[in-house]
Amino acid sequence: MTSYSKEYLQRDERQSDQPAGPGGSAGEIQIIHPLNGQQETRWCLLALLLILLAGGTGIWFNQTIPPEKSSHLELNTQDKAMLTSLSNAITEIRFLQQTDNLWPDIKTLEEMMIPPFHSVTADYQWQMPDRGCYLGIALQTRTTFLLVIPESSQSPGHIYTRQSDPGKHQSCHETEHWQLQITEF
Repeated sequence: MTSYSKEYLQRDERQSDQPAGPGGSAGEIQIIHPLNGQQETRWCLLALLLILLAGGTGIWFNQTIPPEKSSHLELNTQDKAMLTSLSNAITEIRFLQQTDNLWPDIKTLEEMMIPPFHSVTADYQWQMPDRGCYLGIALQTRTTFLLVIPESSQSPGHIYTRQSDPGKHQSCHETEHWQLQITEF
């Protein structure tokens, strides 16, 4: 105990016998030491350091490697325009099929000026290997399109792409080597 503390205790014992006034003990002198905040500052800085350390560790261990983009899924602007034309053509082809109860062939679609079958540039050679199935083989690029429309109007049509020539396997029912791009709503 310091000399200051002893002196304070002795004064406090002497004055405890005297009656207290309205403001506290009569003649009591209290010395209050100011808290300079050093102790609290240390604890706050330690807590802040622990939070930053935990957050930094969590971020470091939670890093994932971004997935690599598949090059076969990327389409250029021309191919995206073809997808849009084919998705619009599904409705037209369904309408023609329901009207005549026959699937329109490529020549009929060209005569009715339904894009992309009727095109001034003729970038694709269109074939109809089966009913409700239209195959567009690119003449200049590597992208081939396959449009499959089921007979039931309740089943959605599908548009597939492939980055290579379909070769002799031009079946509309074997789609495992094709990439599904759009399903009709």
